[in-house]
Amino acid sequence: MNPLRINLWASPRNVSTAFMYSFAQRPDTKVFDEPLYGHYLTQRPVPHPGADQVLQEQETEGEKVVKEVLLGPHEHPVVFFKNNTKKITVGYGDYK
Repeated sequence: MNPLRINLWASPRNVSTAFMYSFAQRPDTKVFDEPLYGHYLTQRPVPHPGADQVLQEQETEGEKVVKEVLLGPHEHPVVFFKNNTKKITVGYGDYK
């Protein structure tokens, strides 16, 4: 299935989490909360709360996240991705 992909890139401390939770209420939508956070943590050696858990649960290779999660197949007709602009790193590949 080629779903409708909604990519929200938001700054910290705004309504993006509430927006994400509203999409999570839709039965036709799969929500991803900061799927690139694990990659960010490997690129920025700054302590973050819960970093160990995130690194265990998320893929840390940014290009793989882009290919398999952001651009990959999904079973839901709508896919919502919430990302944080403060956590942008280089190295996600050349995607057009």
